[in-house]
Amino acid sequence: MTVRLIEDGAVWDRFLDETPYGSIFHRWRMLKIVEKYSDYKLLPYGVYRGAELICVFPLFFRAYRGMKLVFSRPPQSLLPYLGFVMGPTYPGLKQKRKEAYLSEVAAGITAEIRRLSPNFVTLQTEPCFEDIRPFLWQDYRADLSYDYYIDLGKPLEEIWAGFDSTCKKQIKHAGSLGLRMGLSDDVNEFYRIMGDNFKAKGRRSLYRVGDPAYLKEFLDAYPEHIKMYFLYEGEKVAGAHVVCEYRGKFTLWLGSASGHYNEYMLWELIKMEKAAGLKIFEIPGADARPVLPFKSKFNPGLELKFNVCRKDALGTVAEWTFANIVKAWI
Repeated sequence: MTVRLIEDGAVWDRFLDETPYGSIFHRWRMLKIVEKYSDYKLLPYGVYRGAELICVFPLFFRAYRGMKLVFSRPPQSLLPYLGFVMGPTYPGLKQKRKEAYLSEVAAGITAEIRRLSPNFVTLQTEPCFEDIRPFLWQDYRADLSYDYYIDLGKPLEEIWAGFDSTCKKQIKHAGSLGLRMGLSDDVNEFYRIMGDNFKAKGRRSLYRVGDPAYLKEFLDAYPEHIKMYFLYEGEKVAGAHVVCEYRGKFTLWLGSASGHYNEYMLWELIKMEKAAGLKIFEIPGADARPVLPFKSKFNPGLELKFNVCRKDALGTVAEWTFANIVKAWI
């Protein structure tokens, strides 16, 4: 088993094309855009078993105020998750072989991480990849995290029936107001809307990474997968969402709407994506209690992901810093 940096984006993306794992957030251009607009250096590792590439593992490294930090996904990036991606042969392996492959990946990557001498490491897996035991065996700690999802394979009537009664009333009321939804590429307006919405709630905006050009590069890089929808009330923009469509999964990535227009906007997106043949409607972020009353009213299921961490004494300071100071713009 060998671990080395992959310098060819075509090799990286071809691996992602062939495996059932991974997300749009793992694509090469996505990672390079994050690197461009952040203070982190991208380390795109590949794990090889002989000549076979069995895993890709994007890490981001930063030296910050005397501390060395390793992330996958990095703070300030707005990515909902990242982590490692196993290869196309992995699902067909017997359990003993799966554990051998994962153990090699964990041993190889943690050895590379040790060479960086970080004070703090956190690696977040993509949803539904649940075996992180080999990292625990390498003396890492694991914390649980959750996202919501709606099964778009269900009949539309069954999805609607699952919504709580207040949610249905809000959607029906908004539907009587002549609202319309359409695609947009106006990232400046998106940032303005998000800033106003957060300010109205007494919170600092999450959208302080670089500038609106950061989002614009995502939209330009993957226009078939990443789209921005505006909800209009007359000529006024009443809501905005940036969404991802990738491999049958729809991810409600970034955005918000005024008042209860959010319920209406999500329902319109659910109907649209189901009609387009997508199978899963993903709503990231089922950990923060303040947003759960809104997200849970759609009767979603829960999907599990992990934060795999390791820190020394100085890393504890780093963790506190990011949790209590930097959190306003993660």
